[in-house]
Amino acid sequence: EFKGIKIYSLYGGTRKPTSEQTRGIGAFIYDIQDIGTRFYTYISTLKYMIEAAAEANIPIYILDRPNPLGGEIIEGPLLRPEFISFLGEVLVTIRYGLTAAELAMMMKGEGWIPEKADIRAVKMKNWKRNFFWQETGLAWIPSSPNIPTPESAIIYPGTALFGAVSLNRGEGTPYPFLQFGAPWLDNASVIKKLDAEKFGVGLEAVDYTPISMPGKALHPLHEKKECRGIKVSVNNKEKFLSIRFGLEVIKAIKEQLPNKIFPESRYLDQMFGNDLLSRYIKGKTSYEEIIAQMEKDEKTFEEKRRKYFLYE
Repeated sequence: EFKGIKIYSLYGGTRKPTSEQTRGIGAFIYDIQDIGTRFYTYISTLKYMIEAAAEANIPIYILDRPNPLGGEIIEGPLLRPEFISFLGEVLVTIRYGLTAAELAMMMKGEGWIPEKADIRAVKMKNWKRNFFWQETGLAWIPSSPNIPTPESAIIYPGTALFGAVSLNRGEGTPYPFLQFGAPWLDNASVIKKLDAEKFGVGLEAVDYTPISMPGKALHPLHEKKECRGIKVSVNNKEKFLSIRFGLEVIKAIKEQLPNKIFPESRYLDQMFGNDLLSRYIKGKTSYEEIIAQMEKDEKTFEEKRRKYFLYE
């Protein structure tokens, strides 16, 4: 409660506003900085809020904000309905290249939310689809404790997957998602297998020890163990395809140490959107099949999303 105003968390046991919580409210306002990644759960909360607003017969105002990953590049497989969860509620690619208001319009247009939902988009001025965060001229305020910089947001769609395959993702260090490792990783060999120039990145072999950081990362994977890691610097954001980079890292480690990466299958499938990646790690499908399905899904989504653009 703040000055007599009740505050409810939508990030705990209750993720969707209840009828009791919405009683007496005239409208919802969604004003939160998303990072353009399907499993970054702010857009799941957006969907729940739209549903709750529709049930309460009140409008929801979406105060639109820039997508830090830009509005042009889309990447990753579409979420399949059988893998819907809080990690993914909307049937889009992992990196979807829409603003929150555009995505809300797509949810309504595609029938993913009630038809009677009253969505009122408050558009930005001067934002363009080819803008990454740096082009907006705005100061970056961390969207969550482990996304401290725009660069960490850009790499997140790819390296976030590593938590499901026994790799520390840089949590418990000053560089979450921009470095990753494990005590058993042969980082120098993995770097040799990766085409840094193709992805527009710099790769550096580093040793680091994750620690608990209250408010950021409690008991991170491989806590207090020295990890042999790789630190990434994104030198060309227009060229950098984060999910393909993440897949190339997993492929390189699988080829080098096939018995060291074990997928947490359900978690990984919910993040990735289908079961192809976990099946590949288990030796049940090919890497080429993952890429072929991604390319098919990206083409399908690119054609579908365009009619919901609010910006050029």
